[in-house]
Amino acid sequence: MLLEIDVPASKAQITLAQHLIKRGAPNPDQVHDGMTRREVEAWIDEATKTVSLSRPAVTPPHLMNAKPRDQKLVYARDLAAYAGLEVPYDEAQAKHKDVADFIFQCRDELRRQGKPPNVPTGPASKGQRRRLRELGATLPEGATWGEAHEKLQELKKASEPATSSEEKDAEPAEKSAGAGEEATKS
Repeated sequence: MLLEIDVPASKAQITLAQHLIKRGAPNPDQVHDGMTRREVEAWIDEATKTVSLSRPAVTPPHLMNAKPRDQKLVYARDLAAYAGLEVPYDEAQAKHKDVADFIFQCRDELRRQGKPPNVPTGPASKGQRRRLRELGATLPEGATWGEAHEKLQELKKASEPATSSEEKDAEPAEKSAGAGEEATKS
């Protein structure tokens, strides 16, 4: 028989939890002094579902203050729209480092929202538009791939048959009511 011992959290676990809290992990109030290793481990597991542990790629010093490529600016703009964030910089004055950091922030926000963190940029695909038409929905002109993906997911959830516990509970009651009627007929 294995004894369960409440071992205090390690310094590394506490440091990691603090790092995740700074990055915007949910439920920071659940982290407190005196937590056991298992408690901190469970909290970290939940936190890493919404906040990435990885750091953005290190930008070489000679690129930090360089002007970002147009592709990078477009990608950041599309990602921000999908995440529902405002672009925090003037694109004409933006530095490569600013854009790279913002892209990382957008990806973290998308994880918090339960969306894929890497959304293809550009317009919605022909296939997405066709499928939306088939389902009776339309997209505004200039909609991104991410917006089309989100709309398709909403429509998919709405069209799935309901499997609530109320329906399951109602079925046995109907059967027993039907059995009672048959018994009174005999």
